[in-house]
Amino acid sequence: IYKDYGKTNISNKSKINLKNLYSKSHYESEKIIREKFLNHKNMFSILRIGNVFGFKKYENFREIYNNLIHIFCLQALKTKKITIKDGSIQRTFIPSQIFVQVINFIIKKKFFKNSVINIFYKNFNLKNISQIIKKRIKLIFSLNINVVVKKFSYQKKFLIHTNPNFKLKPTNKKIFIEIDQILKSIKNKLN
Repeated sequence: IYKDYGKTNISNKSKINLKNLYSKSHYESEKIIREKFLNHKNMFSILRIGNVFGFKKYENFREIYNNLIHIFCLQALKTKKITIKDGSIQRTFIPSQIFVQVINFIIKKKFFKNSVINIFYKNFNLKNISQIIKKRIKLIFSLNINVVVKKFSYQKKFLIHTNPNFKLKPTNKKIFIEIDQILKSIKNKLN
């Protein structure tokens, strides 16, 4: 929901993107929650998270189009190519298993402080994440795919400041595991 998401460091105090309908609707939903429970302590935690991705059995391919990594995996397996308009765009990616751990932590520790929490795992630009998918496809299926990046300029990675209770230790291994499961699931569906 942040105005400069993917461009500059972000904290809970960063400006909100009120021009984007998606961002605005999420922010308005947060305002409703805060107003509704204004006089109640320890009722909720609002999580602001990046792109959660991971294994899920799909009933149809329409569900895949709601997620960036899933779209890239499908595109790669169907066309042997991933095409990206701007490879320098950065996004935060969170494996679904990490997201589940965060939710379990909140419930177990009863971390309902009427607060907004940024959940951060790992940032990649679109070029890097597509290269990871390309390597995973080569490793799992021995398939060669092309990554076509129409525009790219190097940009410093941005940081997301989060609550100290939610400092995660990101590893590429967890990202690889989730991508592998997505690829295998899509490949089975395509066959």
